[in-house]
Amino acid sequence: MDITLNIIIKNSTKIVGEYFFKSDRITIGRSKTNDIVINDQTVSSNHCVIKKDGSDYFIEDLDSTNGTFVNGEKIKKVRIKNNQILKIARCYVRIIFLDMDIRKAVLKVIENPLDDRKSFDLNRLTKFIGSSKSDIPVRSKNQFTIISDYAAAVSIKDNKYYLIPINPDLVKHNSNNIKNDIELNDDDEINVGITKFVFKFVE
Repeated sequence: MDITLNIIIKNSTKIVGEYFFKSDRITIGRSKTNDIVINDQTVSSNHCVIKKDGSDYFIEDLDSTNGTFVNGEKIKKVRIKNNQILKIARCYVRIIFLDMDIRKAVLKVIENPLDDRKSFDLNRLTKFIGSSKSDIPVRSKNQFTIISDYAAAVSIKDNKYYLIPINPDLVKHNSNNIKNDIELNDDDEINVGITKFVFKFVE
């Protein structure tokens, strides 16, 4: 069975992130260099790592300040079970094994990036495209054009990726204006604001 890990991050009140991975190694921490970034001061910069060994997955604490816990016990390394709930500092992490055929995909910036990032992993159910506060930031046409936090989104539905034009005036797909959700195919071009992306499957 080809396992996809569904990883859900929750603080004391709400879900703050949901991810899908088919990787053999997934890092978790406060630093932006991690695969999963948890913006909480109780989480260490490089807190823990999930590793695949054979057909099993393990979580290993990376000498974090506030620890990684399973069933209330502080651990160094332990095998993960399906639907396992872990505690990372004061955040809760639920890991679900899914038999899903989701191909990895990214958005690559090809014109007018807002910052130095050139590629964005599409590893959540929904990633929003918009202002500098969004998952995937874009550049506006000029200082008078306001880009919202949610100008567009890429969402996973039925093992497929869809472009959702939340603000259709700012979104184009393969140079065409769109008003409805559209399934994404390899090498599709997406414009939001004046930033252009290409959608790519990753083998």
